[in-house]
Amino acid sequence: MEFDLFVPAYRRAVARWPSSSILLGQYKAIRGLYESKDCQIDYVKAFVECVCLTLLSDRGVKLEETNPATTTIVQKALDCVGLSKVKEASGNQQILSGFFKIAAGVARVRNDCGIISHGKDAYTISMASGFSHIWLLAAGALLELLLSAHEGYAPDIRHTRQPYRVLEHLHGELDKYARIRPIEDEDGFVLRVEVNEDSFVELPLSPSEILFAHDRSAYVELLATARDCARQEDDEA
Repeated sequence: MEFDLFVPAYRRAVARWPSSSILLGQYKAIRGLYESKDCQIDYVKAFVECVCLTLLSDRGVKLEETNPATTTIVQKALDCVGLSKVKEASGNQQILSGFFKIAAGVARVRNDCGIISHGKDAYTISMASGFSHIWLLAAGALLELLLSAHEGYAPDIRHTRQPYRVLEHLHGELDKYARIRPIEDEDGFVLRVEVNEDSFVELPLSPSEILFAHDRSAYVELLATARDCARQEDDEA
C-alpha cells in the first residue's frame, strides 16, 4: 500500500509545518525505508518528538529539561492540547493512557532495535518489516491525535511556525481596519500601523529592510539607482 494511504499522519504533519526541512527530511527517510521494507523505528521516534516539540513551540511552551525523554515530550504535548485533562475513570483516560504507552514503547523499541542512533553489532538482525509497520501505525495514530487536537485551537501568533498564507482568516480581520502611514522624522523612517487613534504601533523600518524582506529584485534595482545618485553627488562635489 502507498505510504501516505497507509499512515497519512506523517504527511499531515509535514503539511502543517511546510517550511520545516527537518520534518520533510525525516518524512522522506521514513517513506523510503517503508518502500524498501526496512526498519524505520529510529526515524519514527525522532519524527514523533519533532512534532511534539514543534507543537509546544507553536504555543510558547518550553521544556525545563535539557534532554527530556520521549515520554516527557509526549506527555507535555498532550497536556498542552488539553488531552490529559479528562476524568481518570473515563474511557477517554484509558485511551490516552494507551497512547502514552505507545510513546514509551516506541522509545524502548528504538533503544533495543534501532540501528542508527545507538551502536549495534554489525550482524544484528533488524526487525521484520511487518513488525516495524506496527510501530509505524502506532506512532501514526499518536500523531493523528496530537495534530487533530492542535488544529482545534487558535494559534498563538507570537510563536506559531505556520506560514502566513495559512492564517488568512486572521489577516482579513486585521487588514479590514488597520492602516499603514509612513512617518519620517530626524531619527529616520517609521511605519505607523493603526486601527484607530488609540490603538497603534510604530515600527522603525528602513527602506532597505522593507525591500529586502518583500522584494529582492526591487532591492537590487533601487540599490543600483542609489549608487548612481551617490556617484553624481561625488562628481558634483
